[in-house]
Amino acid sequence: RVALLLELRGSEERFAAAAEASGSLIWQWRFRDGAIWQRGTLLTRLGYDPTEVPGGPDRLPWWLERVHPADRPAMEAELRTIATALRSEIRSEYRFRRADGGWATLAEHAQVLAD
Repeated sequence: RVALLLELRGSEERFAAAAEASGSLIWQWRFRDGAIWQRGTLLTRLGYDPTEVPGGPDRLPWWLERVHPADRPAMEAELRTIATALRSEIRSEYRFRRADGGWATLAEHAQVLAD
């Protein structure tokens, strides 16, 4: 059992290192309770202090507030598509407000995984 826990910890450390090295934000949204889990350095690269970004169900509204107003309706439609499992995969590109007020273009690739 201890060996399995050590193997799991090592796997988590390798995954976290890969996510950070990629400059991506890898996240999981659990629909049943709104919990959001993430790994990666994208928030830091956009100028945000990850410790000041809300967690759990408050994360998604925080994120959407920073999506460019012209891109927000399409992003919200994509999220509805994911939440209702109308498609198992989406790819989108949108502008996101950096902490300094400027805009960054983000490319997103999402997959729906059932548990």
